[in-house]
Amino acid sequence: MKYLTPAVLTLLVLVSGHTLDYNHEVENLERVIDGDTVEIENDTVRFLGMDTPETFEFTENNPEEFGLEDSNSSVECLEQYGDEATEFVENYTKDSITLLYDRESDRRGFYDRKLAYIHTENTDITRKLIVDGYARVYPSEFSRTNEFYMWQRQASIEEKGVWSC
Repeated sequence: MKYLTPAVLTLLVLVSGHTLDYNHEVENLERVIDGDTVEIENDTVRFLGMDTPETFEFTENNPEEFGLEDSNSSVECLEQYGDEATEFVENYTKDSITLLYDRESDRRGFYDRKLAYIHTENTDITRKLIVDGYARVYPSEFSRTNEFYMWQRQASIEEKGVWSC
């Protein structure tokens, strides 16, 4: 048991009973705003439980939010991965996405954006962003908290993405 792979651990977490609302909506994607926000059918969706580095010129990344040293090189590195996260989402969500809501989370966030896990036909985009090191876990209430922190820790150990800054 001590050699369980991360994939098996994820399966155990999934089987253990997330409180997900399986009445998901399938929406057509209009635009990727950045690595953790998309626009769909006259609404905006924020990926639930994770945060990617900012990509807008007027918003500077705070390396300390990612557990990094507050330096110019960390800020530049985060900017690079913010752009890569956006490109990643664009590449994975070319056609349509599925929004999966979590019963433990609000349906809308602070800026009145929908909060949901984002899936395509074959990929859990929200999870993959964390696994590949493009995102950090955003401290909030959602049922997949333990799973997401496990994947973030693994990405950090492997120095993937932002964890290489």
